[in-house]
Amino acid sequence: MKGLFLVCAAACLIAASAGAVTMADLEALAGKGAWTELAGRLTDLPPASRDAKWEKLVEKAMDGYLGTETIERSTRAEAALTLLDKYPFLKGSTAVMKRRGELGITGLTACAERAPKNPRSGDTTCLDRYLAFVRQSPDDTKLALEAGRAVFRGDPGEHAGARSVPFFHEGFKHGAKDAVCSDSSAQEAVVQAMMIEQGPPLAPARELAKECWPKLKDRIETLFDKGMGKGFLASACPLLRDAGMLRGLRESRCKKY
Repeated sequence: MKGLFLVCAAACLIAASAGAVTMADLEALAGKGAWTELAGRLTDLPPASRDAKWEKLVEKAMDGYLGTETIERSTRAEAALTLLDKYPFLKGSTAVMKRRGELGITGLTACAERAPKNPRSGDTTCLDRYLAFVRQSPDDTKLALEAGRAVFRGDPGEHAGARSVPFFHEGFKHGAKDAVCSDSSAQEAVVQAMMIEQGPPLAPARELAKECWPKLKDRIETLFDKGMGKGFLASACPLLRDAGMLRGLRESRCKKY
């Protein structure tokens, strides 16, 4: 029995040695431009061997893979979605992050078109994945705004555009207040989200409405005077009250809020 164990152990060691990936193997694939195969084998290199040279090769490989037009764009978009989960150090690569952002918008556009159209729905798994994607690069406020616009365009359902508010809110949180408040899609998205009584877009919409009040004041005032429902009143009344704009009939409509 002991002899059999030793034989098995030796065979396993030989098999493992034969299948081990070396840096030279990965560099050979890079030299051939075999980006798909290389992208799938990068983590086959033992962790102890993953040094700065390996990280540079990962950057080259993912730039090559994400930029290969012969690979289905949706496939590359899916890879871009999880890229920083696998290789967080790539956040420092301008080239890779540019491709990641472009492909992310492609994936997000498709996601927005198939996601539930009711902004009150808690079933936002697809959009949640892309919101996390945007949050992984908080300094890229341009990406946040482009993501918001992509969701806005793909959201023709009830209260169209409301689901884009959390994406615009990410840009706002990280220094793009003027850009968000001046964006026509963001403005309409905020107003539409203010009409719902509950749901993921509501809280960030109320914050944006308050912070972007100079840009939204006229639109909110007009909708209020048209007699919008209680969802809108719950969001608009505090804003109008803070602005000293509640008198007469307006004040009576806002007593509950």
